[in-house]
Amino acid sequence: MQPNNIRDLYKLSKEEKSIIEKKNILYKVYPFYLENYLSFYKFHVMREYLTLIDEFPDIDFDVELRVKSEYSYKEKVDRKLSEGNTGRIYDIFGSKVIVNSVDGKTDESTLIEACYRIKDYFDIKSKDSISIPNKSTDYIACPKANKYQAIHLKRYIQIPDGDPNSNFLAETQIKTYRMRNHEEFGEASHSVNYKSRTPFLNSIHTKEQAEYYLPHYLKIVRNTKNHYLAVIEKSFEERFKYFFDLDFEEFITKDSKTK
Repeated sequence: MQPNNIRDLYKLSKEEKSIIEKKNILYKVYPFYLENYLSFYKFHVMREYLTLIDEFPDIDFDVELRVKSEYSYKEKVDRKLSEGNTGRIYDIFGSKVIVNSVDGKTDESTLIEACYRIKDYFDIKSKDSISIPNKSTDYIACPKANKYQAIHLKRYIQIPDGDPNSNFLAETQIKTYRMRNHEEFGEASHSVNYKSRTPFLNSIHTKEQAEYYLPHYLKIVRNTKNHYLAVIEKSFEERFKYFFDLDFEEFITKDSKTK
């Protein structure tokens, strides 16, 4: 039951009040992360990217980044609280380390071994983060029902010279390029969710409304000639196309004609 006004709140049970209070608190975490931690996360990702290159010169890998959408964050909070969990979300910020080859070798067993080498680095040697073992999952050893595979690490990211209590959470996924392709195009593909996302379109008439549902996809830009490195966000149009499999301008033009 959702209260329609402040008076309705007093009609709820003590347990229901507690859930609403938790939701209100947890909902505020999302904008707080974006405002206070996103710049630190970008800096962390760039530094970690360079560290991985130095640590594993034999491994060719890519890194993908995303910030969870506000809609997805709130939906996950609601779901976890309804299941009796704390509602704490560990993956507002998320990265994927995708292993392509090792010394030019691309057989899957070699790539999987490299995934575990990278995992061990994060767990044991990383100076910028602390893994949370009881919140991490090995989907390579135990794939999901849809054959999805990856190592999921939940980590505390340390702010340089900051108070340890101000460290923030992020998720890192480690997988081979074949696992990534299965996630993208196979049975585990995000494209199977296009139909479930269609109802969102009924609420979208402007870019601002679309942003509520769209994750922020980031990419590392590297220029080896002048050693330039940056983390930039993909354009709104790119993100809309990837998430809904539609061109925004075509969608919005069609939407305006149906009004």
